[in-house]
Parts: sequence; structure tokens; C-alpha cells
Amino acid sequence: MKRFAIILSLVVVAACGKEFSDKPEAAVTEVQTSTVTETSSTAPAMQVTSTLSVDKAKSKIGFIGAKAIGQHEGVFQNFDGRVSLNGTTPVGIDFEIEPGSAKTDAAKLDTHLQSGDFFDAANHPKATFTSASITPAAAGAANGATHMISGVLDLRGVKKEVTFPVKVEQSADGVHATSEFTINRQDWNVSFKGAPDNLIKDEVLMKLDMWFPPAPAV
Repeated sequence: MKRFAIILSLVVVAACGKEFSDKPEAAVTEVQTSTVTETSSTAPAMQVTSTLSVDKAKSKIGFIGAKAIGQHEGVFQNFDGRVSLNGTTPVGIDFEIEPGSAKTDAAKLDTHLQSGDFFDAANHPKATFTSASITPAAAGAANGATHMISGVLDLRGVKKEVTFPVKVEQSADGVHATSEFTINRQDWNVSFKGAPDNLIKDEVLMKLDMWFPPAPAV
């Protein structure tokens, strides 16, 4: 029986690793003064001709956190977002979330996530991503990415510049932006280790699935 439990644990660990193995890791750097300036929504270099608000009913911003054995998937129930366009060309994608609205597959974890061990939601009720640039991805980019986006992710009062791939598709149904990428929670001072026999992994998978109205005719 003990041997079976060990084998089962190894299988679960392998499955958790596989969940993240094919996902790109966001490039994270310290915020530069120039980056903060560029993230202004009024920056003329962005040449914004229209800004579309996210369709919350069709969209989702979620995450997956893993432990040595097992993992938990969650979503942020309260969020907002915008895509900025120059004609029909995306030039920026911004979003904000309320960490206190995190909902996972475990009610006890939902409560723990609000504490200082994780989001510290009482002191930091909002987290934001403000884009600074969005450029076409290289041909044949992984996971069908069409663009690379860079900007500032402000979480728990810690600001880091992040760059990650995003797939932007446009149709009669609207503008659809999707992305899955990993970040290291330690970069935002989320350092709770978890149980000694079931440590929490530093990598967290972020999942963006955002719908916007169709781009205005040009």
C-alpha cells in the first residue's frame, strides 16, 4: 500500500510539471523610469484611435498554482480590461484585477489567498498590468502567439516590468486576446512556503482569455 502511495505521488508530481512545461515564462525585470512614462494611456507614441472595454461576461482571467503534490486552479471574479487600437492594429492591452475576488476549487484556500501570505488583499485591493509596447511576434511563435507585449505588473505594491506572448485574433465577434505564461511569485514578495511535505512551487501559471467588441470600421 505504501509503495502504491509513493508511485501515485510521483505520477501527480509529473502531471503538475507537465501543466507548466509547455508554457512560456514571462521575462521579468526591474521597472525603468522610461517604462513608467511610456505606460501612460495618453502617450502619443501609441497612436491610439480607439479603446475597447473587455466583455466581462465572455472573458476570464485566471491562474494555476502548484504544490509538490497537486495543484489548484482559480479565477478572479472581479476584473476589468481594455485593448487600445490604431485602426485595427493592437497597440496595447491593459487589465486590472481585485485579488480579493479570487475563487479556486477549495474554499479554505480562497480565504488563505486574501491573507498576507499571498495577495494581502486588505492592503492591496487591486493589481494592474499597464502595457508599454506590443509588437508582432516572430513567425512560428510558440502557442500561436501573434504579439509580444511588455508592461508593468503591479501586484502587492511591487512593480515589475514583464514581457509575455499573446495571441490576438479579430473577427466579426470581436477582438480576442489570449495568453498563458508563468511568473515567479517570489518576484512580487509572495514567499509563503506551504507545508514542509507539500511545498508550494514558485511558478504560477497566468491565464488570460479576454474578449472585446469588434474594432471600429476604418
